Amino acid sequence: MAPIIVENEAEVKNFVQDTFEKITKRVSFANRWYEQSLYFQKLS
Repeated sequence: MAPIIVENEAEVKNFVQDTFEKITKRVSFANRWYEQSLYFQKLS
């Protein structure tokens, strides 16, 4: 893992916010995928 170099507090806040949003989208996608796979298993 490489260190993160930032110029100021605003960059840190933007980085944290962007990272949080990316992770949230990935978790939401994974959750929907999981629920769909359970739904398809019930149909089988």
